[in-house]
Amino acid sequence: MCAFLAPDAIPEEIVTQGAEHLGPQLAPVGTDAYLLNQSIEALRAYSLLRREASHETAPSLSVHRLVQAVLKDQMDEQSRHQWTQRAVRAVNAAFPYIEHRTWPQCDRLLPHALLCAELIAQEHMTFPEATRLLNQTGYYLKERARYTEAEPLYQRAISIREQQLGPLHPNTATSLNNLAALYQDQGKNEQAEPLYQRALSIREQQLGPLHPDTANSLNNLAALYDDQGKYEQAEPLYQRALAIDEQTLGPQHPTTQHIRAKYARLLRTMGRDTEAAALNPP
Repeated sequence: MCAFLAPDAIPEEIVTQGAEHLGPQLAPVGTDAYLLNQSIEALRAYSLLRREASHETAPSLSVHRLVQAVLKDQMDEQSRHQWTQRAVRAVNAAFPYIEHRTWPQCDRLLPHALLCAELIAQEHMTFPEATRLLNQTGYYLKERARYTEAEPLYQRAISIREQQLGPLHPNTATSLNNLAALYQDQGKNEQAEPLYQRALSIREQQLGPLHPDTANSLNNLAALYDDQGKYEQAEPLYQRALAIDEQTLGPQHPTTQHIRAKYARLLRTMGRDTEAAALNPP
């Protein structure tokens, strides 16, 4: 397993949280702390890997690159392919939802996720866990302003979803939206706009004009126009998004309140203070 990950600082949660994906021999080890410790101690006794732990950091493993190379060379093609897929699925299982409090865990997993992204491309993997890992890794890199690294991951995720789900699937729209947001963060508005428009079209067609995801796309496109000073184009999109969320989520839902505040700010920018005050009173 470690032969198919980055050699240094391999978080043990890849084995424990990804245990169900690791096959009949390793899966029971990943779910039993005693067996895991026994296995690691046996490998340490032969100097095949190192275990590092401290009060400040979670336990991790390291394996020499030469050990990795020898292990791979001894495998037949089918075994290498099987362990490559297992590694991708396990890293995906350990990779958390992206929010500020999970950044430390994401950072520990990042070298292994990036290696998995290379494996996904090399092996032409198209299963859902591969796509999720690309999206989550890309999103984390975007949040850390590592845009150049995030872009090919998002592009690969779009390609997989178009191939496996079709160009009009809602999950394809999500991937398009992710890439558009990446471009918008970099000020590449001309590249972001058609992606937002395409995502909106898919969601309107596949989910319906009153779905919260449709409102999300309307809001994203409105915000893009708002940033560019295209207020006349942004206003009706904010109006539609707000109406959908008030109907589907309720007027006090945080998402509804967020869009209402953005729409009110737009109205004030346009000099329509009375309308803005009525919409979003202090």
